[in-house]
Order: sequence, then structure tokens, then C-alpha cells
Amino acid sequence: MAGGGVAAKAGAVVQGRGGQFVGSGELTDLQREFVRQYVRNGGNGTAAARAAGYAQERADKTAWELLRLPHVMAALRQEQARVIMAEGVSVAIGTALDVAKNPAHKGSERVAAARLLLEAGRVIGNKAQDAGGLPSGMDKPLSEMTLSELEAFIAAGSAALKQRDAPKTIEGVTLDVTPEPSANSG
Repeated sequence: MAGGGVAAKAGAVVQGRGGQFVGSGELTDLQREFVRQYVRNGGNGTAAARAAGYAQERADKTAWELLRLPHVMAALRQEQARVIMAEGVSVAIGTALDVAKNPAHKGSERVAAARLLLEAGRVIGNKAQDAGGLPSGMDKPLSEMTLSELEAFIAAGSAALKQRDAPKTIEGVTLDVTPEPSANSG
């Protein structure tokens, strides 16, 4: 293949149908570093390719090719989630705490920050969406889930719908929450 392609030199890409690059499914060391640099710099592919060690003169083309490989995109999503969990959550909670405690902020801003903190601490809100929102493995695109993960996803959704539709009770008294028909219906 003329020019070598983005990862042909690294052995990670083979020429596919119609001249398309197809990833092998596993990241090379260079691709792994590209992913890390891309997330760290906020999404500048050319800079990430250069920092990862790809050829300077074709860093823009390399980045373009890398960002079309499914396994690189999957690794990018994983790295973004890891960074958000490791760093972003702490920053967000710290910011919310600052807003909630600072009387210089409007009352509505302080209440919103306090509510966010209570929801993050799972003191209030939908308990079904705790621990990141979904059971392990269900936070990825449906197309990437295994059959067992899809079945678990469907089961979790069905259970949530049943819980939502279950009769509501207060102190043992079942409440009728059926909406009244409008005057225009019927």
C-alpha cells in the first residue's frame, strides 16, 4: 500500500474493501498513546498524532485515519469516561459545593447546586439510576453489547417500566393517578 497508511507501519490496519482501512481490533502502543493525547488535549487529532509519535509531516492525515477506526473510537469513549470519572466528577462536585456555599450566588443557583449534590449523593432522585445510571456494561452503545448484555439491558428496562407503572400507595392506601379525560375527548 503506497504511503504506508496510518497504522500499516504499526501492523494494526489492513487494506479493506474499496480502499478502506479496517482496524485489527487491538490498539498498538502508538494508537493507545494517540487516544490518551487526544482526550488530554480536548480533541485535537493532529496534535495528538504528533504527541503520540506519528510522523509530523502527515499528522493530520494520520489523525483522520485513526478517528475512522472502530477500535480506536471505542478506546476514545473508554478513555473519555475514565477521565470524566477520575477528574471531571471531582471538579463538578467541587464547583457545585462552592456555588451551594457561596451567598454571592443567586438563591436559585445555590438551590440547583444543592439539588445536584443531593442527587449525586443519591440522597434524592431516581434510585434506579444510581451507580452511573446503568448496570455494568450497559453504558456502551447497543451495537457494541453482547447478546447477554442486550438481554440484561432489556430486563432492566422492563423492570423499570413495571416499577413506574405499579400502583402508587401512601401508608397502605392505593392512589388513583389516572388522568381525568379532557372535555374535548370522547
